[in-house]
Amino acid sequence: MPQRITDVGTHISKASAALLEFRSSTYDQIWDLPDAPLLDPVAIARVLDASLVECVEAPVSIELHGEFTHGATVIDLYGATGRTPNAQVATRLDTERFWDVFIAALTALG
Repeated sequence: MPQRITDVGTHISKASAALLEFRSSTYDQIWDLPDAPLLDPVAIARVLDASLVECVEAPVSIELHGEFTHGATVIDLYGATGRTPNAQVATRLDTERFWDVFIAALTALG
């Protein structure tokens, strides 16, 4: 995707592509994931067009006292904890449409 971002041809798009490429390479080295998550851009895209992201209600908490998960976000998608849902949790993204929105925003910024 960095090439599509670079192809916008603006200073902002080139900087965005370089940052995304760096971040993705870091995620690949550390987590063996080829692409870094784009949490903030996806959240903003959902605000612009809620149909881009499918969400479900689920209980979400931050584990503060776990032996292995101190500070980790814990999402109970299956109701195992019996807790009341307190958040909308994204479960699916229309990636093609997301990138179209992302590229359109970069283009509009000039």
